[in-house]
Amino acid sequence: MKRRRILSLACLLGISVGMITDSFSAPKKVIESPPLMSAGEQSYSEYSKMLASLRGNLKGKVPQINPEKKAQFIKAFEAEKGTIKKSKDKKGKVREEIRNNTYNNAKATFASLIATRPILSDLDSVLSSDALDSQLVKCAVLASATPRGLAEFTQQGAEQRRLVDGLLANTQLMKEMLYAGGAKAGRYGKALQIFGSILAASDRAREGHFRRLALGTSLELAAPELCGYVGIDPVQRYQFFEKSYLGKELDPAFDKLTTWQYRQVINDPHTNADMAWMREMLWNYRPDQITAPAEYKAHYVGLMNSEFGHKRAEIDENAPETRMQQIIDKGGQCGPKAFFGRCLGRSFGCPVWGARLRSHTAVTYWTPKGWTTILGVSWRNGFWTADKPGSMRAVIFKLGAMARDYPEEYIKVCRAEWIGDILAEEKVDGMYSGTGGLWKALALNKMRAVVMNRNPPQVEGKRPWELDSYPRDAPKHPEQLMTPRRG
Repeated sequence: MKRRRILSLACLLGISVGMITDSFSAPKKVIESPPLMSAGEQSYSEYSKMLASLRGNLKGKVPQINPEKKAQFIKAFEAEKGTIKKSKDKKGKVREEIRNNTYNNAKATFASLIATRPILSDLDSVLSSDALDSQLVKCAVLASATPRGLAEFTQQGAEQRRLVDGLLANTQLMKEMLYAGGAKAGRYGKALQIFGSILAASDRAREGHFRRLALGTSLELAAPELCGYVGIDPVQRYQFFEKSYLGKELDPAFDKLTTWQYRQVINDPHTNADMAWMREMLWNYRPDQITAPAEYKAHYVGLMNSEFGHKRAEIDENAPETRMQQIIDKGGQCGPKAFFGRCLGRSFGCPVWGARLRSHTAVTYWTPKGWTTILGVSWRNGFWTADKPGSMRAVIFKLGAMARDYPEEYIKVCRAEWIGDILAEEKVDGMYSGTGGLWKALALNKMRAVVMNRNPPQVEGKRPWELDSYPRDAPKHPEQLMTPRRG
C-alpha cells in the first residue's frame, strides 16, 4: 500500500498532459479509394506503362535456376505448409484442419533451407551485384505503391506529382527506403511529404542518425489510419525524439539505431506528453530500472511486472490524469499493461514490437544484446495481427530483425525480393509458412541462411530466431541486482 501511495504521488508529480486519443486496439477501418480525376487517370496510365516496361526489360535479365534444384526446393518449401488433418464433428460433418503451418516446424525449416543452399550458391554473384539496382528498386517501389496508389496521390496537385517523379529518379533514396522496410502500406507519396516537412522543420534531420530518425518516422507514419496512429503528428513526433536526444533523456544506444529500428521507436499511438511523463515518472519512482547493470533484462519496461496490480482497469474518462497515468495507479490486465510497457520502452528510445497470443497481449523489445520478450510471450508462440500491413508471427519478425544485423548480406535478401516484384509474385505470408512465389521464398530462405551462418544453433534442432537473446536465468528484478552480497 505504501508503494502504491508513492506511485500515485509520482503520477501527480508528472507533467500535465491531455487525454490520449487511442484505445487499446488498432482500428479496423475499410478505407475506400478516392475516384481518379483526369490528372489521376493520366498519372495512372503513365505509371502503369512505366511498371510494365520495367518488368518487360528486366524479365530477360532474371537468372535462370537449374530445373532440378528448383524442383527440389519447391517441394521442400511447400512441405512447410503443414499437413491437413481430417476429423468429423458431432453431426458427422468432415472438418479439415491445417497443422504445423505457423513457421514452428523446425524440421521442415531445415529441410527447406538445405534444398535452398545450392540455388543460393549459384545466385550469389547476381545477388551481390548492384548492376541492376536502379531498375530493380524503381520496379519494386512502383509495384509496392501501385500505379493506382501513386495516381491517387499525384492528382492532389503539382507538388505531389513532383515528389513522386523525384523519388522515381532517385535510386539511392528508393533503395534506402526499401532497405528500411518500405513505406507503410506502400504510401510512398505520403512518406515523401512527411520527410520533406521534417527536413523543413529541422536542419539536423539532414544527416547522421537524425536523418535515419526522420526517414524512419516518415515511412512508418505514412498510413496512420491503417495502423492506429491517428492523431500523432509525424513532424512533432520527430521533434520530440530529437529534443529528447539532445537533452540526454534517451537510452545511450539511441544514436546507433538503424532507420528500420527507429520505426519501432516512433510508432507508439500515445502522445508525446505521455512519453515525457513516462520518463519523469520512472526517474522519480524507480530510477534503478533505468540505471541497472547491463545484465538486467527488463530495462525501462520492468515496471509492468514489479508494480502493476493485475485487475480490470478502472478508467475515469473525466479525471485530470491520462489513461496511462490511471492504469499504472489503478492496475490493469494484459492489454493495458502491455500498451503501458510498450509506451514506456519507446519513451526511452528503445525499439518495441507488440506481440500477442490468442487471448493475451504482451511485448517484445530491442536491447543491445538483441530482441527479447516480456509479459508471458515467447518467439515461438507470439504473433501480431492488428497492424494489417504487417501481420506476422513473432519468429518471422525476429528472423528479419536478426538478418538486418548483417547489412552486406541483407541487401542480397532485398534483391531477391525485388526480383520477385519484377515477376509479380505472391508475397510470403507472415502468418502462414510455405507461402509465396519462388523468388520471395528464396528471399525468406536467404534470411534464414544469413542468420544460421552467423549464429550457429547452440541447441540441436533449435533455430536461432526462436531463442531469446538473454539466458533463461537473467535477473528479473533490479532489487536482486542492488542487494549487496554477504561475506
